[in-house]
Amino acid sequence: MHRVKGLEFQYVFVAGVNKGLVPLAQVVDVEDPIAKQEAQTAEKCLLYVALTRAQKGAYITSYGKKSEFIK
Repeated sequence: MHRVKGLEFQYVFVAGVNKGLVPLAQVVDVEDPIAKQEAQTAEKCLLYVALTRAQKGAYITSYGKKSEFIK
């Protein structure tokens, strides 16, 4: 997802949007509440950038427990 900024595609598939992967557990599991909020915001922005690269359609898949970012 980090390398797609500025690119465009007909379709985008973001696979494996699972709990612990998006947001990445190592990034958001910090003690400081402000740092935790900033890390979660950064992870949301990363997913947003990936999904908005699609011109025609964007698809998200997950298995097991889905990410808290997916409703």
